[in-house]
Amino acid sequence: MNIAEAVQSEASRWDSFIASTSYGSFLQTWAWGEMHRELGELYWRLIIEHNNKIVAVALVLRRGIKLGYSWLYVPRGPVFANGLSQEEQAHVWELFEEKISSLAQESGAFFARIDPAWDTAINEYSIPASWRKSSREVQPMHTLLLPLAPSEDVLQAKLHSKTRYNIKIAQKKGVTVSYSTDVRDVEPFLQASREVQKRTGFSYHPDDYYRVMIDVLGRQGLPAGQAGMVELATARADDEVLAAHVMLYANKIATYAHGASIPSKRSYMAPTLLYWDTIMRAKEKGMDVYDFFGVAPENADPTHSWAGITRMKMGFGGHRVSYVGAYDLVFNDGFYAGFGLMRDAIKVVRNFGGR
Repeated sequence: MNIAEAVQSEASRWDSFIASTSYGSFLQTWAWGEMHRELGELYWRLIIEHNNKIVAVALVLRRGIKLGYSWLYVPRGPVFANGLSQEEQAHVWELFEEKISSLAQESGAFFARIDPAWDTAINEYSIPASWRKSSREVQPMHTLLLPLAPSEDVLQAKLHSKTRYNIKIAQKKGVTVSYSTDVRDVEPFLQASREVQKRTGFSYHPDDYYRVMIDVLGRQGLPAGQAGMVELATARADDEVLAAHVMLYANKIATYAHGASIPSKRSYMAPTLLYWDTIMRAKEKGMDVYDFFGVAPENADPTHSWAGITRMKMGFGGHRVSYVGAYDLVFNDGFYAGFGLMRDAIKVVRNFGGR
């Protein structure tokens, strides 16, 4: 086996490999790296090969913090080929750790974080003891997946009665849904997200993150030739925006990645209709699965911060999946401990400020 940094001419090969695996995510696609390039961020694409066949890939992002320090992040990666033996996995990890340690030294990073999209119910892959379980997750550890193979009638029949009722209310109130890949149409989503952040304290990315996402990913083609890896789905009534979703399409999976709604218009039930419409849209696009991208853990306390949104998502059916979560490879224990304390302090300040 050997490891190398991928070059531009390998873009199609990279995405074909991601699509061939059971755990490929939009967060590891070639386009996701292009988006971060447009954002001006440092990143690397690593390919591990054996006998000229890709056995693993990893998109590695550099995350900067104050005072010039940084850490490395592999969102929903690394991605391994299906069916690797334990011996092959061990060799992949050896090459990956050696390379990411070199990148850390080169970029001044004091730890690296991974969170592969590996289902805990399927014990196919293992993470070496050199990686310690992180105390903080970046991506949701628990999600809800809805298979899209059944007909529309079957999917509709599986809706919770309250969900069907809310969809009908939205329709009666004249709520309609439109789709766009035009970066100019992101502004209503940004406005709604600011209201959500003000109301709940929930953190969104900076505005330019979404503008670049729509601009870059909106120009990326799907394998089936359909235009756009991303879409803005917007629910309106009386020419007023009520809710908006950012939808991502990759590897036959439609992912509800980000959403926001106007609290003063809650009676329109726009978010419920928007979920249903994007589910139907994903089915029309030939997606196999709709990923709700984040729910509260099973049997979570009713006061859990995601309890409400989880109830809404569960109303559409689907099944829960839990991932292995984030793991860290630490290069400087002192800085790593200080980073954890700093994050804890920021969390306390935010919680206090939100009361």
